[in-house]
Amino acid sequence: VGFFSEYWSEHTTTKLLAQVLTGITREEFRSELAVELISTVQAPRDSFTADLEATIGQIIEVPGVLDLRESRRMIRERGLDVLVFAEIGMGMSAYFLAFAGKHLAQRTMMYWGHGVTSGIDAVDYFITSRMFHGDAASEGSVYVAQAAWTERLYIMNSITTAFDMPPE
Repeated sequence: VGFFSEYWSEHTTTKLLAQVLTGITREEFRSELAVELISTVQAPRDSFTADLEATIGQIIEVPGVLDLRESRRMIRERGLDVLVFAEIGMGMSAYFLAFAGKHLAQRTMMYWGHGVTSGIDAVDYFITSRMFHGDAASEGSVYVAQAAWTERLYIMNSITTAFDMPPE
């Protein structure tokens, strides 16, 4: 599974995903699930970036909007089963790469960096929570929530993120 973001640094989308990523890369899952972080060469780097790389592994850097064709080739060559876009709409690279989603991995997903549809039909799923859609996501009426999205909603019962307890 590859996770693409232009913001693997001290940024809101990284804070939303960091504990999810470290949770699914724990030792008990490593034999069944390989996780790769992908970003652009021009993306900001800081101590958050270093912590992610220490836990998950070196971030694979692609040229992004500097060379979209090469970025697509590099991601496609990873042979990913799933590519998750941490956000679509904040950076140009994720936005333009998402249009090639069907050619980058067997399945593409979008995390809720922005809680709205990307409008890009090449993105297969949008990871969301029943809590974000209220009655529209209750049993029997998921189609009401689904109607506003080009992606198929993957609705979880939990909030879909995790946070460390703050220090006392």
